Amino acid sequence: MGIAIGYGAELEQAAVAARLDDELRFLVTAHTPVQRAIGSMLVSLLQDSSLIDLGYALRKDYLREHLGIGVREAQELAWLETHVVRYPETDRLWRTGHISRCHVRVILRHAAPEEDFLWARLATIMSVRCLEQHLVGQPDPEEETMILALELPPELQSTWDVAFEVACRLWERDISEAEFLETLAAEFQSGASDDLFAATLDDDMPNPAALRAELQRLVAEAEEKAERETGRWRHLSWRPVRPACVPEFSCSKDATVFDMDRGVRQALVFQQSLDDVLLHKLWEAERLEIHRPLQFATFQQYLVERLGFSTRQAYRLRQLRRALVGQPEVAEAHAQGTLTRCQAAAVAGVATPPTVEAWIAYAEKTTVDKLQRVVSEAMAMQEQGRRDVLPPLPLQPSPETQALLDEALARMPGPTARLLPTCSPVGASESERAVLAPAGQLPRVPDAVGQVRHAATSHMRIRLPRDLHDMVVRTLGMAEAALGGHASKTQCVELLLNHFLSTWARVAMKAARENPILERDSWQCVTPGCTSRTSLQGHHVMFKSQGGSDKAENQGAICACHHLRGIHQGRLRARGQAPDGLVWETGIRPDGVPSRIYLNDTLVAETV
Repeated sequence: MGIAIGYGAELEQAAVAARLDDELRFLVTAHTPVQRAIGSMLVSLLQDSSLIDLGYALRKDYLREHLGIGVREAQELAWLETHVVRYPETDRLWRTGHISRCHVRVILRHAAPEEDFLWARLATIMSVRCLEQHLVGQPDPEEETMILALELPPELQSTWDVAFEVACRLWERDISEAEFLETLAAEFQSGASDDLFAATLDDDMPNPAALRAELQRLVAEAEEKAERETGRWRHLSWRPVRPACVPEFSCSKDATVFDMDRGVRQALVFQQSLDDVLLHKLWEAERLEIHRPLQFATFQQYLVERLGFSTRQAYRLRQLRRALVGQPEVAEAHAQGTLTRCQAAAVAGVATPPTVEAWIAYAEKTTVDKLQRVVSEAMAMQEQGRRDVLPPLPLQPSPETQALLDEALARMPGPTARLLPTCSPVGASESERAVLAPAGQLPRVPDAVGQVRHAATSHMRIRLPRDLHDMVVRTLGMAEAALGGHASKTQCVELLLNHFLSTWARVAMKAARENPILERDSWQCVTPGCTSRTSLQGHHVMFKSQGGSDKAENQGAICACHHLRGIHQGRLRARGQAPDGLVWETGIRPDGVPSRIYLNDTLVAETV
């Protein structure tokens, strides 16, 4: 009897897995034409001349602030659409759903156009990994990375933040944590003695080349084992269960940059509605472990080989799903397009039932850069025991700034202007203020968000290329030798940070004295949504030719692109007093109508 019951449960699990698999594959086929339409329009949009017309100087700012997607994802979508035209058979099979985006990426990277027919047909019966091994004989270079784990106590985390800010100013742009570690390691090694270098060389240690060869052998054995295990599911067809009918998102060849921007945003809103269903199905599929009855080794392998997600895409979807679990209001705002993916991920990390409406309203009206800084401050307050934390109150402008704001709003077309009711920083009604200030005396993030105060040990996992990982590990070994040979990794990191600050903190302080306007504006362009630190210039809000003074309230730090190609070419307007009373009109159309109006970094109105 026990055997019969177990067999019946196994059959039921297989039936559930088959149903979920069909639904997930159908959702993936619905994603494909939408993503291809987005990539096609991004080919034209990701041009500097186009972005400045929309009010952005950097690609990453437009993608993150305006569209809410990652730079690498957008670049890959545009790259695929640019190159797939030379591979007609791959293009056809991709459109009909016989091969996945991962197959297409491998073919376009490694196969010649004249071999298109052969490899496209082989891709229909090969796994992604098997196809890649036949083409290049080695794993994807994107997977050749290693994780460096660090634990930073609160006091050391503050030192890390200061050193990171100094490094960003030296690089004159926002850098990644990997680049920061490379900077720390290079700075420490540049001043290290020969004895420290010699101390890290151990004669008893195996040759690094031998270690790498052994690692490659183990990886090859693991891949061979996975190949044998996955041979059982190769009979599963990639063909869609049924064709997916989705709206057509496209723009004509003579479409303006504003039309293409509108088309991309509409396609992304539709994709987010699909993502809402897909995320729920993925959660259910992972919970039920449907990869087992479908004979996949892991759920990650199922996502890559069966659904066609790259490793990075699968990781992003799973992270977003985990963030939205237990946050139905945020998930609904994301599905409806009220919040972009970046905004939803940030809000989901800090919102609680009493504060979720206030956080959604705040996210709608502020830039992603400001939102992430405010969320970091709120999370630090939560670590100190304050569970429910509200966002800061909207800024109330002075009468002079209010007059400039009213004048800017008068330029917006009435029927198409979308004033954000619960987010407007001016003229909010009592009911609207109740959304931003729920009942109860809850703590609120301060208006001026400074350096985040850390209340707990930070556990960091930084992904590094293999060569950089080896360099950083060796530098930590040199730091341990400098500390006597019995220091922890945390103490070694502290030594690297202090060494870096002792060298470059004076340079940063000297630059602060010589450039007080740039220091006041945190060495970053003050244009809403811009994160540029490169080629900063002191802009006079009222031009000196029109009688403007050199006082601090008439100057702001603006990057060269926004300054010269934006303001001085009429694509961007800034009026008022710095730093807290600037009214911005961005994305100015040929008829003089702005696309968006900001009060500092607060969105007041935009055309739809």
